[in-house]
Amino acid sequence: MEQLRRGVKPTAVRAPIVPDAEKAAVLLDDVAARGRALAELRRAGEENSTAELQARIAVRQAVRDAWAEGIEHTVQLSTLADAGLPDTASLAAAGWEPVLLASIDRGQGWGRPSRATAAGAAR
Repeated sequence: MEQLRRGVKPTAVRAPIVPDAEKAAVLLDDVAARGRALAELRRAGEENSTAELQARIAVRQAVRDAWAEGIEHTVQLSTLADAGLPDTASLAAAGWEPVLLASIDRGQGWGRPSRATAAGAAR
């Protein structure tokens, strides 16, 4: 077992703490362009079509690439909102889980307060 452990080299790398500004701009432009394409298809009533599925996959890949570079979720969400995907259903089509969206909102101070905060305010 020890030989197996030593023979395995992890391939994952940590996301950079501070993203490269030029690369981040290119990645966010890609997120915006792919978000606009998905938003246009959704407005045209092309939901659940092959073209919409391909656009969803493209947006998800662009978002993953941006996250791997270290671009924060809130920045990506504002870029997608500007691209025409402002509501939870549109963002879910772009690959964002509603639970993740709610936790980001709470982390930014939006939504209902935590139980601990509510208990402290009730005293």
